[in-house]
This record gives sequence, structure tokens and C-alpha cells, in this order.
Amino acid sequence: MTLLSILVGLGLEYFLGTLDRLRNFTWFEYYRNWMELRCGKLQFWEGPAGVLLTLGIPSLVLVLFTNLLDEFSIILSFILAVFIFIYSVGSDVNSLLDDYIDALVSGDEGSVHGIEQQFGGDTISDDTTGLTIIKSAFLRAHDHLFGVIFWFILLGPVGALLFCLAVRLKNHCKDLRGSYADAVRNLHNVLIWPAARLLALGFALAGSLVDALEGWRDVKGYTLDNSGAVITESAIGAIQFRAMDKADEQAQKAEYLARIQEVQALINRTLIIWLT
Repeated sequence: MTLLSILVGLGLEYFLGTLDRLRNFTWFEYYRNWMELRCGKLQFWEGPAGVLLTLGIPSLVLVLFTNLLDEFSIILSFILAVFIFIYSVGSDVNSLLDDYIDALVSGDEGSVHGIEQQFGGDTISDDTTGLTIIKSAFLRAHDHLFGVIFWFILLGPVGALLFCLAVRLKNHCKDLRGSYADAVRNLHNVLIWPAARLLALGFALAGSLVDALEGWRDVKGYTLDNSGAVITESAIGAIQFRAMDKADEQAQKAEYLARIQEVQALINRTLIIWLT
């Protein structure tokens, strides 16, 4: 049933197009702000307890609602599982890369800049190799797809929603400092640790095995906060990324477009491996 829910969710996303219109998280922003106003001055809030409370209440509500539906109809429970999976999966990275390729080909600088902002912000303009956007694409693929799949398989719809909300909370606290923000980042590191290693293995099987494993081994340390590097370095190895040869602008553009397509192909092949 779990695999079927994932396949149906991915199938709907593929045939109906991106379903971002269904992914409205305004409620979570209001809820998070409300919790901070009510509990922000309490001693326990600034730390892991505050983060667990923030994420635990929506997860508990979903657990209760899922159990209630299970008592009435397995069909309704299945529909809910598919909906939660679709809701938890983020923006389709491949669709975003398709838009990026189209913008590059058509010379639409405004669209190119807008998409690059979604991937890496101001750092993109300083990167002449395309490495920044490629690494960002792989990280987004994990946070928006593979991580959700992993936790959906492990804990069902509750796991998918928990991971999704943890990612959104991490993005919210990206530039913040303090015990609460540190606890959010620590939780995110814990949640992505197992999926990151499985994703790196998937990249190795879907691409250049030797180069992917070599990139993985090059990541220093065994701490929880190096999962992002494990993902990016194994992926870069899997596509055998090399510095672009010096050539005219048209040749460099064609090579860059080919690299973006390699990223898409690796993500797709890895997804197939994960689901088989």
C-alpha cells in the first residue's frame, strides 16, 4: 500500500503537471507564529523541546485523523495517504530545470535570473562553472522528493509531513541564530542523515559508481552535519563533473545545457532505482 501510494502520487504529479497549487503552507506559518507568541517566553521553548512541540502537534493531529479514517474505510485512508504524499513533496526539481533550460535557450535573462535565485541566490552570478546550481538541484531533489519518500516509507503519511515541515522550518531559520534555530538545524541533520546515504548510493548505482563513491569518501568527518556534502559530492562524481573547456560562448552554453540534462537524467534514474 505504501509503494502504491507513492506511485499514484508521482503519477498524478507527472500526468497533471506540477501540483504546487495544492501545497499551501500558510497555515503552518500562522501556526508557527502563534506558537512562538504563546510559548516564546517560556524557558523550554528555546531548544529541542520547542522544536518538537512545533512539529509534534501537526503530526499528532494527522496520526489521530489517519487512525480515525482507518476505522471507517481503507479507501479513504489510501486517498489521504496519497494526498499527504503529494502535499509533502516539494516543487518538482525536473520541472524547474526544464524551465531553466527553456529560459537559457530562449535568452530570457529575467526568467534565468529568477530561477537561479530559487536555486542559489547571489552565489550563482559568481559561479562560471554551473557547479552551484547543480549542487543546489541535487539538494533540492533530496529535500523535496527523496527525503519525503524515505520518511513516507518509514513512518507513512506522518513521516512525510514531519519531514516536509522540518525542511520548511529549517529554511525559515536559515539566517537566524539562537537555541531554537540551532535545534531546528540539528533535527534536520538527524532526519536527512539516513536518506542522504541511501541517495548517495542510488547516485552511485545510477551513474559512475567509482567516481560517486570516490566523491563520497572525499567528504571529511562523520558528523551529522555533513549529509549535504555527501549528497552533492557523490552526485557530482556520478555525473563525472569536470571543469568546462575554454571555448566560445555558444560552445560553453551547449555544454552547460548538457550538464543540466545530465542532472535531470541522474535524478530520474535514481528515482527508478529507489522504487524498484
